[in-house]
Amino acid sequence: MDVTAVERLIFAARHRVVLDAAPAGDGAAVARQLDAVLMCAGFKCSRQLLERLAGCEPEYLTDKAVQVIGWARELAGDHVKHNTYFIDFPRNVPDTLEFWSGLLADAVRHHAEAGQVTVDGVLGPDGVFALNLLSLPGYGRYRHTFGRMLARHDELIPALSDRVTLLHPGGSLADEASELFGELAGSTVPLSGERLEWLRLLAGTLADATVFPESTVFPAGIVPEVLVRENLAVINAARVRAGQSPSVGTPTDVLRLAAELSGGDVTLRAPVRFRSLPRRQRRLLLLAALGQVAEGRLGDVRQYAEPWKRLGERLHPHESGLVAGPAEAVAAVFAVARDEQRVPSLAARTEAAFGDGNVRAAAAVLIQAPGMLWRSADRLLRGARAADTDALLAQFERTAPQVSGRVLLSVREHLATRRSGTRDIPRIFANRQGRGFVAGDTRPRLRRRPSPRCSR
Repeated sequence: MDVTAVERLIFAARHRVVLDAAPAGDGAAVARQLDAVLMCAGFKCSRQLLERLAGCEPEYLTDKAVQVIGWARELAGDHVKHNTYFIDFPRNVPDTLEFWSGLLADAVRHHAEAGQVTVDGVLGPDGVFALNLLSLPGYGRYRHTFGRMLARHDELIPALSDRVTLLHPGGSLADEASELFGELAGSTVPLSGERLEWLRLLAGTLADATVFPESTVFPAGIVPEVLVRENLAVINAARVRAGQSPSVGTPTDVLRLAAELSGGDVTLRAPVRFRSLPRRQRRLLLLAALGQVAEGRLGDVRQYAEPWKRLGERLHPHESGLVAGPAEAVAAVFAVARDEQRVPSLAARTEAAFGDGNVRAAAAVLIQAPGMLWRSADRLLRGARAADTDALLAQFERTAPQVSGRVLLSVREHLATRRSGTRDIPRIFANRQGRGFVAGDTRPRLRRRPSPRCSR
């Protein structure tokens, strides 16, 4: 594992410079030079960092300074030559019709002068010629040189003088990596893009006992609870690669884990091409992961039946040599995926309880999925009898730490709107693809819970 990549990540994410391996010496001169160069890129060493740098050996500090300057310039975008299509942007930008007619006129003029300019076009079924504007020779080309652009934008430099990022000294590499990992893994929203790559790098680093021997309990000693399933899949993949048992709660968690190990989409929105995994990883997926799946969650397998079938072809469960208990649990998962065993899903069992008018039974089913329990709060409270309300509220309070912040906030806002008694606010239903519809709110109002003083 590349330790330098972790140091660079800590610099980018936390603006801290890790110096735990620095030998002692007199690096005051190098520290001052580093600070001066960093200011040209929009960064500045804090007093604590300058004091720490001044106590480092000069040769070591020179090599570290080259690294830090490169990281700072990359963060500031100084490693790329940025240009702008219109030199006076946002002023003097031509109108759309003026812009394209100008390009067309230039193409005709150049063709008349040189006779070598060609553009693409197609002849429509009605005999009308359609021109491909993107093939015009002037499209996509800068109208000025990079040097001219820099000269015109010199007046912007004084305005940037107050935009300075302060750098601080970091602790040990292991501590900094663990803290940043805790922040990312404990996120209440799915990570994406760069931050997901950060989590992937840190998870793999902390799981590697050769890099941080003290982190062999990863990640139980760092993050007690990971609320977002996509983040959990990334962490579990690092554990499996390091030979550790993953932590899962549902069959879909196992499927996300297999997708991450195969380099696929952990959200499962795109088809995943499962890879042939090493035997040790297959055993961990079968024995440790699928063996943890509760029987009450087997109905979730039907939601992703086809991916489960493809995964079964890669895991070879009949070759695993499992003991009787886990082997039966693994066989049940794939039997449900192949429709050889019918198991009602959690949602189906919930609807059956609601259909019987048994709100307590519905809540007892939903408590296996705290997020679904909270999303069903309105329905549960509407159907609950006065004697059941206290038990329901106790369940909500007990499961709140296991629910992501965005769900808690959305439920809070929803209940506040419902208590206001407003009936003319429409209900909006949207799916994962962003499609939806609007309907009127025909639900009865929620009963206000009487206070202890009023009940006497």
